[in-house]
Amino acid sequence: MNLEIKAVVFLGPPGSGKGTQSSWLARDMNFHLVGMGELVRREIASESFLGQKIKSEVAAGRYPESQEVIGLLSRFLYSGLRDQKTVLLDGVPRYLEQVFHLKEQVPFLDIVKVIFLDVPEDCLLERIKNRWQCNSCGKPALNHEQSCSFCGHGEYSRRSDDKPDIFLERLKVYKNSIEPLLDFYESRNLLVRLDGRGSVHQLQAQIKSEISKIL
Repeated sequence: MNLEIKAVVFLGPPGSGKGTQSSWLARDMNFHLVGMGELVRREIASESFLGQKIKSEVAAGRYPESQEVIGLLSRFLYSGLRDQKTVLLDGVPRYLEQVFHLKEQVPFLDIVKVIFLDVPEDCLLERIKNRWQCNSCGKPALNHEQSCSFCGHGEYSRRSDDKPDIFLERLKVYKNSIEPLLDFYESRNLLVRLDGRGSVHQLQAQIKSEISKIL
């Protein structure tokens, strides 16, 4: 059992493509991907008390509370990832306070790199019009007319939180919280800012190059 697990964090506004990039990177470099959105959706689907509470928060365009998010994440990490050397965290920590909650609850997790995909708002709004996810594995789809590149299935659906009013509310909350977090990571020389408007494959090559520096 490893005493320490390295973590690479993917951050960016909703619609920035961090889910696509982290999924591809996990597959290509054999890392375990921990998608916070997927954990949240799984908890909602379980119809637990916590899942129902989170569902109401998401429906209102809000992010789940920090303690709820870190609680879900720590439970998942302790349940089966102690033998991993490197994991990818998609979308968490999202707030500065979550950094400290995570360190307290999962002390063996060491964040060694933070990849931030920077995409302007007009581009984000255009992207969500064409955003789909696989009904089988939940991974994002670049082309919903083809089979899923992760599991091979071919049925897709739109995300409920991509409705324009909900999306804009999420974006507002995101903007109010992200800068202190980025400043924190930048002060520790962990942050890499990348222009998320480039092609998917070009961006993937940049990310691989950055991660190879710390492995």
